[in-house]
Amino acid sequence: DKRYLKGIAIFCTLMIVVWVSLFSILRYMYSSEYGKKITGSYKAKNDYKNYVVNNEYTVPDGADVVFIGNSLTGRGSLADYFAQMVADRNINVTEMYVDGISLAEMYDIIKNKQEWRKSVESAECIILQDYGGKSDFAAIKNILDLDPKLEHAYFFLTDFCISISQTENDYPLHLSHDYSDISKKTDYDVTPVGWGYISMQMCDKFGWEYFYYDDGYHPTELNGAVTAMLFYCFLTGERCEGVHYKLPSNLYTYYDDGELERLLGEAETEVSDFYYEVMGRENK
Repeated sequence: DKRYLKGIAIFCTLMIVVWVSLFSILRYMYSSEYGKKITGSYKAKNDYKNYVVNNEYTVPDGADVVFIGNSLTGRGSLADYFAQMVADRNINVTEMYVDGISLAEMYDIIKNKQEWRKSVESAECIILQDYGGKSDFAAIKNILDLDPKLEHAYFFLTDFCISISQTENDYPLHLSHDYSDISKKTDYDVTPVGWGYISMQMCDKFGWEYFYYDDGYHPTELNGAVTAMLFYCFLTGERCEGVHYKLPSNLYTYYDDGELERLLGEAETEVSDFYYEVMGRENK
């Protein structure tokens, strides 16, 4: 029956129109929601400089680097992207994370889990990310003390410079002033490395809905890859243009042809420039 087939065709067309419209509406609605939920705590690079210790350390080729944290480290596959970027340097990268866990709880797990403890004990560099921006210097020191030869550690916050209103959480997610003297409290050469100012710029560049999950603070894999660029700069002392990494293929479907590649190239340059500016160094 032609009328029946015509009716089905019209129905299918309407459903496609509705789906596309709904997707577009949700995309902009969530973008607006993120814009309201996530706000920059420090809006100038000079503010960032005040909380980042000048770093002279670089990880040697063939070193063991360990990332320790929770979902703020793991959800964005940060360690995996960093490992891809330093693969030609023969740097071994190990990731240890458990969702929703503090460093104090993580210490108890590491000291009793032989494989993880062995990795920590032999690490050249340890990168720590604590629970929700809270500082626990005793836990930090306990973890670092597992490695008797450790000389340098980084303290990392994916949520550096991002705050969520007190009505949604019991605490603001931002860098505590205490991190500026973390080295003194742990007796280690610790460099607090945050994402902060550059993260806010990248959210605008790529779109909030693609840079954070809908909870407003967990990083997506796109976020993880761009964050890994900053770690590449900090740990090698070099610019990150042209570093190798591979994003999930489905991510490219949300951008026009060639758009994501262009944005990633711009991000590499911006991250490199930002790193050298806040560290007060000349570009290599």
